[in-house]
Amino acid sequence: MLRNAGFDVTVCLLPDDPAAAETAVRDICTDGTFDVVEIGSGLRTSHEYTLVFERAINTVAALQPGIPFCFNDSPETTFDAVRRSLAR
Repeated sequence: MLRNAGFDVTVCLLPDDPAAAETAVRDICTDGTFDVVEIGSGLRTSHEYTLVFERAINTVAALQPGIPFCFNDSPETTFDAVRRSLAR
């Protein structure tokens, strides 16, 4: 849906291991700059992924200072979350 709306999308699927997730985020963030980072509800709301979520957020914030974050409730609300964040 985002691509169909004209957005350039980079997907970063994270492994369960916090250190490996940080490496994945670091690799993506050092490849360029981004306008917004959307964190899916599956990562944010699952207690088993709290450390992965924490490492991902802190790594993005360190490597992309000032970048806005947005959060969806489901895949269907991703477009609205990104649009809200970019409207600031």
